[in-house]
Amino acid sequence: MKTGAGTYRGIVHLREVGAEPEADDPHETEMDFVHEDQARDAARVLANKLLKEQDS
Repeated sequence: MKTGAGTYRGIVHLREVGAEPEADDPHETEMDFVHEDQARDAARVLANKLLKEQDS
């Protein structure tokens, strides 16, 4: 997502399969990035971390 400051932030939305779209639990990366691909990569890392935490 592009921020108002012109930087990018990765956002991950988690919800159960079959859940309503409003049931998501959005998580943002801790920092903003200059390039969109950096924010996308950080969001992937965050998503993997969150999924691993759910499994444990």
